[in-house]
Amino acid sequence: MFSIARSSVVARHGIARGITVNARPSFNRGLKLNAAQLGAAKGWGTVFNIFAGAYLGGVIVCCGSLYWLYQDANERQPIPFELRFKDQITAVEAINKDDVLRSPQYAVKHYKKLLTELYLQNSSGQESSEATDSDGSSSFVVPVIPAEVLLKEKSNGFANFYIDIVLRYSRALLSRGQSDASVTMLRKIIDDEEIFYRIGNAESLAQGCRILSRLETDPHVKVAYLMHALDMLTRTHPTLRYDNHYMIQDNSRLTNEFISCLNGLAFAYAKASKSAPKREQQDLLTDSLNIYLANLKMITSVEEKIASNELSERHFPLFTADPLTLKMSIAEIKAHISEIIWAKGYKQNAIGWGEEVVDVVFYEYNNTSRAAPILINTLRNLVNMYGSMKDTVNQERCQRMLTGLEIYEHDPQSWHDTTLARFSKIIYNKGPLGILEKAINERYGAPKPVPNLEEFEELDD
Repeated sequence: MFSIARSSVVARHGIARGITVNARPSFNRGLKLNAAQLGAAKGWGTVFNIFAGAYLGGVIVCCGSLYWLYQDANERQPIPFELRFKDQITAVEAINKDDVLRSPQYAVKHYKKLLTELYLQNSSGQESSEATDSDGSSSFVVPVIPAEVLLKEKSNGFANFYIDIVLRYSRALLSRGQSDASVTMLRKIIDDEEIFYRIGNAESLAQGCRILSRLETDPHVKVAYLMHALDMLTRTHPTLRYDNHYMIQDNSRLTNEFISCLNGLAFAYAKASKSAPKREQQDLLTDSLNIYLANLKMITSVEEKIASNELSERHFPLFTADPLTLKMSIAEIKAHISEIIWAKGYKQNAIGWGEEVVDVVFYEYNNTSRAAPILINTLRNLVNMYGSMKDTVNQERCQRMLTGLEIYEHDPQSWHDTTLARFSKIIYNKGPLGILEKAINERYGAPKPVPNLEEFEELDD
């Protein structure tokens, strides 16, 4: 009792004198490490930095590669931001597999999914029955957003993108052997006057007309679709001019599809002459020949002006005017002229035109894939022509030249396209981190080839 009381008194006196008395013992909360522990911690810090760097590198590779795919697809086909995020992903997959990987048969399912989603979003959720039974076509036929919705409720960017995707889907269907579905989809766009003349890219629509013309069996329908395309092109670009016989005028500008449609019309005339009455055959052949000669004159003039530096390629924004392409275009037209002249009975002149084509194209055979079909078809025609003329020496010469020739489907890709195609296949197979896995495996192990799409992905059934 006395000791307790004394302690209380001492405490009171201490407080009164300003002396601090700690009732509880103090503890140091700081972490103290000895030298060995500090060294171990520094070692683990290095490991932590390695893992952090690897994580950051993986994030950069994932984001960078996916953005590269998106940016490339957007440059090939502008993708509007008003699309939902998952629809943008579907569009990138479709465009990438179609253009970069050159596998339109694997892009079909993405195009179909995108078009179906866009239709449902813009049709009050009511799915049209025309997708399956309106034309008796396959389930690859999807409904199309009406023209009034595209014109009144959607932006120009969205409307143009949507029409281009329909046209892309129609072309991709041909690679799947779905020609009936392709024709049905093309007709939904081309036969709709509101869409054909007011929405979409003129060059793409004209290409769709040419495809539809090739798929049609009726010669009159073939010609009608080509005339339809030419009418749309001249309305869109008033500087494109031709006369009443579809002969291009000297003061006309040029676009790739304008020349292609005119050549297609001339070819359709020549093909129609085979089944036409005799009194109409010569007229059709003459019309075809005149169109080809007018086109040949125009393209030859462009080639000469570019060779003399009077004009440059930038003067033809919608026309591919590089020297090799011009040379192949001229050779292709001359090959057709040779066939028409032969059909009109001018056999020696036809052989001369054919030999001229062979002289030009033979030395460009390894430079462009476009040369092989022209060269092979011309040599086959010359073999038949010399055989008809009983000229066995020249016939055997042309036959020897044909031996060993092959048709190359594509020209060599640029470094950008080759690398992008490689990245795309890795990403579709193992995801973005597969790029790092591939690099590590090639660094420390035996390299393995990147599998193609058909090795790990199935077609849309």
